[in-house]
Amino acid sequence: MLTLSSSSFTLHKSQNPRRKSPNSGRFQSFKWRFSPIFVKSEVQIERDLEFETGETFFRHESARGRDLGVLSASLYKRSNGILRVLDAMCGCGIRSLRYLVEADADFVIANDANDENRRIITDNLSRVERGEGDERRWVVTHMLANKAMIERYMIGD
Repeated sequence: MLTLSSSSFTLHKSQNPRRKSPNSGRFQSFKWRFSPIFVKSEVQIERDLEFETGETFFRHESARGRDLGVLSASLYKRSNGILRVLDAMCGCGIRSLRYLVEADADFVIANDANDENRRIITDNLSRVERGEGDERRWVVTHMLANKAMIERYMIGD
């Protein structure tokens, strides 16, 4: 848990002697007061899947959009027999996890440009066995979304 404590800061007059503040004389100092902020990673549940968000991007309000994505992926797999997914901006990885569990994706690339999110993404996806070699089910990458999509396009995936 991260705690930010209260503190005050004083703004001083400009160090430039030629610069005159439009409010000089009216405000000698200004004090900021901050309340403590607590940042905590909690276990979330979406459609019976537990996952952590940490400090990654996650919106509860987007659950319906994820539902539609998983539904579309399931229908695609039913029609084509195989489902490979690139989640180009996966945040905490819940959409990737749902593709694996609910749509029975054969392979998911969970990509997020922020490599500081790797532990959260990996922990969340590890609820599904990763596999090895040709049987690998998922992988985590860290690149810009455009680069991830271009890379997959260039190799015909």
